[in-house]
Amino acid sequence: MAARVIGIYGVMSYLVAQRTREFGTRVALGARPWALPLGVVAQRLRFASAGIALGLVAAVLVGDRIRSLLFEVDARDPATSDAGAVAVALVAVAASYVPARRAATTDPLVVLRAE
Repeated sequence: MAARVIGIYGVMSYLVAQRTREFGTRVALGARPWALPLGVVAQRLRFASAGIALGLVAAVLVGDRIRSLLFEVDARDPATSDAGAVAVALVAVAASYVPARRAATTDPLVVLRAE
């Protein structure tokens, strides 16, 4: 589970960090710095929600086939599915908010001169 969390965080963080120049441009043109991270979180949470939904559907479809691999857990245990979905959503929010906040608070002049 830790490897998946690190992987999700790494991918989300990388995708947000690539938009640093865009954030600098938006702030230079008058966007409010606090609005940028919220927009990024909303966008990334939509992607995470789609992945969670596909994962839950796949878990239901293959639940009977993996029943022999599970130990003291039902293949369709809602508590386990809900806990996994919440964990992925929390990691997606943290992984998108932290880099977006960092990118939004950087000086627009520094970001624009870097290119």
